[in-house]
Amino acid sequence: MNKRYLSLTFLSLFIFLFSGITEAFSLQKQTKQHLSISKPININSTNFSVVVNFPGELHDLKPEDIQIAYKTAHLAGFKITNLYYNWGEIETKKQEYNWDELDYNIQLIKDNKLICSLVIKIIDTNKVGTLPTDLKFSSFNERLFVSRFKKFIISLLERYSQTVHYIWIGNEIDVFLFKHKKFIQDYIKFYKSTYISIKRRFPNIKIGVVFSYHDAKNNNALYLIQKVGRYGDIIGFSFYPQILKKADPSKLYIYFNEMLQISSKIGKKFAITETGWSSSGLNGSEESQADFIKKLFRVYANYKDDVEFLGLFVLYDFPESLNRSLAQSYGLSKFKEYLKFQGSLGFAYNNGTPKKSWFVLLEKLKKFK
Repeated sequence: MNKRYLSLTFLSLFIFLFSGITEAFSLQKQTKQHLSISKPININSTNFSVVVNFPGELHDLKPEDIQIAYKTAHLAGFKITNLYYNWGEIETKKQEYNWDELDYNIQLIKDNKLICSLVIKIIDTNKVGTLPTDLKFSSFNERLFVSRFKKFIISLLERYSQTVHYIWIGNEIDVFLFKHKKFIQDYIKFYKSTYISIKRRFPNIKIGVVFSYHDAKNNNALYLIQKVGRYGDIIGFSFYPQILKKADPSKLYIYFNEMLQISSKIGKKFAITETGWSSSGLNGSEESQADFIKKLFRVYANYKDDVEFLGLFVLYDFPESLNRSLAQSYGLSKFKEYLKFQGSLGFAYNNGTPKKSWFVLLEKLKKFK
């Protein structure tokens, strides 16, 4: 899905896009609340992940909002949370690193007994991600580009390897590579070289790339998953069946089985790094969102031994201004149905009012074995 996402900022602090968007936000106040859990949920021997975000507008965000959201994820029984960053958001230019925001998020993850699945968006769905300002992209196999990125990723893991258990070198890379096939072989060389450098220093960290199952399937580009994914430890999938042609939640078994077949052919496990169903847009509703969660857990129970973790997206709907900014960065702001879809994937509305899917989710987590 071409949307995107949360870098979980302490300063401008929300979803991983980008400096400057706070100027677009309305100054109108709104009443907000937080999702609540009356009793902690303990889940044994199963990994569930959630992308943590926050209710309300960015300009109203306070440290306690962030702390409460991470605590909610912990109390619900989640073990993992996904963070998404561009290289250039951390290394702003050569050897100048801005660690403050990531330090803050990583500390909250540790405080709430979670581990981190960190996506570095060197490919950011349908484009090359933001780079340090002194670098210009020409090729994934250009010597300076490769050496600088490897130095960056090693510096990052030296700082966070105790909490970052998964590192993903690119997000939904099939979308970009399908449209720019001339970069496929160079990207593979870049990925292999980066993988080797990380493994020499951090052999226990699992390395992969994230593919978009729904886009790859719609584009007849599933071959890219095996072509590129064979060189890592693990395959990641974003999975939004609502976007599939002839979307049908009753076919979840078929979709899971296809993901398993793809990964098994190259000897990998797969993770679903994010999945969800909207409560508006693309025929979404509160009822269909809740029904999707029921079906998702039913199917996942039969595949859990083959899936590294199941990641859910996201706690709260986006505020409208952020939703439009995210869509605009991917060239999708003119598509009204997409805007409604992207903006309503949360388990609660942006003011914090829970949807039916939140209560279904808690019940499913309580009962999961």
